[in-house]
Amino acid sequence: MTMYYDEVVELDDAFAELLDAEATDVIARFELPDDDHPLEFDLRTPSRWSDLPRATPTPPRPAVVGVEPLLVVHDAGAAIAYYARAFGAVERDRQALPDGRIVAAVLAVDGFAIRVCDDFPELRGGRRGSPAALGGTPVTIHLTVDGVDELFGRAIAAGATVRLGLHEVSARRRQGVIEDPFGHRWSLSSAAAG
Repeated sequence: MTMYYDEVVELDDAFAELLDAEATDVIARFELPDDDHPLEFDLRTPSRWSDLPRATPTPPRPAVVGVEPLLVVHDAGAAIAYYARAFGAVERDRQALPDGRIVAAVLAVDGFAIRVCDDFPELRGGRRGSPAALGGTPVTIHLTVDGVDELFGRAIAAGATVRLGLHEVSARRRQGVIEDPFGHRWSLSSAAAG
């Protein structure tokens, strides 16, 4: 765990009472970036916290210019896990309600962003909006990648249904269509060679 001085909070009185100096070891181990020698601090001696490095401020995420599809699904947590297995998606951000429903999660898929959220019928006059609730979707997401055969196979192995098998569209491009387990259709295509 990396912990910086700016992230450490003062011990409050209630927590301090739990730390029985005679009976409890209260040691925190900190692994600092680019340091092969982790530091250990006794949390009963807050003055030592000043030895921790100051955090470098994280720049704010720049505003995205362009189109980011928002996929409404019946189980956003499961969909995020599926997209990671199938497409190598990396979760960049997640906003969730206290009840666990995901308002929006930003995923990076092959350098592009998509958003995934749970269905919120209370925001649609009681109507559900996921493909599972609507009985399908009129939208197909097109993803052009290098290594389409491998990606197509991964998506199927992760649980997708083939709607149109991979085939030669031209001498330089292969394409196929799958439907993910949440009802969204994906057209997967190889990048056209030079």
